[in-house]
Amino acid sequence: MKGLNVKPLGEFRAGGGTFAQWDREVEECVVERRIGELGEGLEGLCDEYVCYVFGMGAKSKSVYRKLKGAPGLHLAWHRTVLFGTSKWLGSLVHSQAGLVRVNDATLLRDLFFELADHSMAGVYIFSASREARFVESLYENPTPGDFLVGLGGVNDYLVYVVDADNYESSTGIYEIVSIGKNSPVHVNWE
Repeated sequence: MKGLNVKPLGEFRAGGGTFAQWDREVEECVVERRIGELGEGLEGLCDEYVCYVFGMGAKSKSVYRKLKGAPGLHLAWHRTVLFGTSKWLGSLVHSQAGLVRVNDATLLRDLFFELADHSMAGVYIFSASREARFVESLYENPTPGDFLVGLGGVNDYLVYVVDADNYESSTGIYEIVSIGKNSPVHVNWE
């Protein structure tokens, strides 16, 4: 299966374990429905799977400070997406990306929409056996070129990324979806 190229956003490099993937503009009501379905699906997951929300930037440090120690969530890390000589601008502009583990499915909706507001955020659901490498990979490169962040070679994952500030979309919202053949959360999305 060929990968999706949603440049300048990034790309999905599909592997043999990918069931379906697409990218398209959507209305906010579609995102609301999908996040609701993911939250419901998380409630039935066993401890073999984890769920993370990756805020891809454009947030202040205070957004992530507020999440640190919040019951039902675990802030894995947050940092500026600026690098090199522009890194000092991080104290002046909202440039924080962050990775938050969702331990309480009822918190997924509010967390996702807070991190996606005027930015991009992704929900990543996958086997807990890949958790350490996933967290480390995103910390090392908080602006990955591949949205699957190493999950493309497996079949038990679901990735839902939303660009909620997309100037090329007539709705302002763009969804990017990749579902593994044995996705831990079963959805019937078109």
